[in-house]
Amino acid sequence: MYVYAGGYLVEEHVWEDAEDGSPSKRYTKTYAYEDGLLKTTTDFDGTVRTTTRAWESGWTSGYVEIDSIGSPGVTVAKRRYDFTKGTLDRPGLYDSSEIISTASGEYSRTTQYFYDWRNRMEAVVEPPDGAGKSIVRRTVYDHADRPIKVERFYDANGNRTYDSGTLDRRITGSESHYDLLGRVWRTIEYEGDTVGSQTAPPAERITQYTYDLAGGRIRVEGPSGLYEKTRYDALGRADREYVSYDEPLEDKNQAGYLEARSVSDDIVLFERRLTHDDSGNVVVETTLERHHDATAEGELSGSTNAIPQSTVRFHDPLGRLIYEDFRGNAEGETGIVREYEYSPLRGVLLEVSQTVSGSERRTRFAYDNLRRKVSETRSYDPETNGGEPSPSVHDRNQRVVFVYGAPNASRALDRDPYRVLERWAYDTPSEGESQELKVQKTRWVYGPPVGSEAGESEISSGDLLWKICYGPETK
Repeated sequence: MYVYAGGYLVEEHVWEDAEDGSPSKRYTKTYAYEDGLLKTTTDFDGTVRTTTRAWESGWTSGYVEIDSIGSPGVTVAKRRYDFTKGTLDRPGLYDSSEIISTASGEYSRTTQYFYDWRNRMEAVVEPPDGAGKSIVRRTVYDHADRPIKVERFYDANGNRTYDSGTLDRRITGSESHYDLLGRVWRTIEYEGDTVGSQTAPPAERITQYTYDLAGGRIRVEGPSGLYEKTRYDALGRADREYVSYDEPLEDKNQAGYLEARSVSDDIVLFERRLTHDDSGNVVVETTLERHHDATAEGELSGSTNAIPQSTVRFHDPLGRLIYEDFRGNAEGETGIVREYEYSPLRGVLLEVSQTVSGSERRTRFAYDNLRRKVSETRSYDPETNGGEPSPSVHDRNQRVVFVYGAPNASRALDRDPYRVLERWAYDTPSEGESQELKVQKTRWVYGPPVGSEAGESEISSGDLLWKICYGPETK
């Protein structure tokens, strides 16, 4: 249930039982606002998150946004916005700091942002390393505000400012070239400079893209000489995908549009064939991998120069997968069959049935009123043991139970309704062993104690994982 006040969401309530709305059975999350903006959120587990906004003293062109966690709050992030940069909807981000509080003070990692005269983000100065040097990411735009070059440099003197004259050795670089329709038709990647000068000749890795008349990408020519080609049907759906190359690799007769659409002269290494139903779902997928000693060019054939594998799928009217048949190179035989059953009311997955060589195994799932998965029964048998796994096969007949945070848990940090706190694995013993179930318990404990000693945290937050407890038990 959602509670609003003045048009703002102020409370969110969740119940396990729709007929019992008592406070002890209710999860609650609250929201508080200031000047129409969300200021404080109190999560289901009691974790308080606060965002304050204020004009910084001596700075009149923007404001500071500070995030804190806990009560009293510990600052974890700070962002400064400059109204003279960016756009009306999104003011320019001046710098962003990740702040880690310690007993002796604060340690901050600050990322700075710089804009050009058209308010486009021109450079990002990343936090410095242990030697005090930063990495600067510089972006160059064209007249249409498209990024055409992105480079990463070392900051030579560690002054934490962006100035092309202070940039040291280039680490990486890339360029993007666009056609008249605004599509990327070529990208160039540069290796890092081998000397301190920015003008050292870089090694280039060029990738080129070709499109058909409908705008579909039909070929990608990588720097290694391999081609990735795609063929589309009349509805624009991919029905053939190839990985191929020319022999020799230096052969560059692929410049034409017709060559980009064809693999008749290529050495095809991999081929995928896709068949769609009327709703666009893939119902048959066949992959072929070339034999190492095959000599033919063009499309692969499962009977002569490739190893085929296929998967047949069926979907229900809602587009959900209900049947899969994984087949190897014997196309006429049934392989691994999986069938999926869904709840007609909730739409959640109830059962997966897998059949291999006539042997069937079922996995059954159970959910509670909040649609949380609470159990998973493997080797489920509806005819015997009330659906429990059969005890005849050890270590495959397992029931897994999931325990979530409760609204009346003794620890407030254990009251998140969607967080798994415990996992119980019940394993059926082998014949001749004690017939008591073998149990393996795993428990996740969130929210370390608040403090500055080892194993403690100065941030009171339910998001922080404190410990994971394991232990075999007999039940």
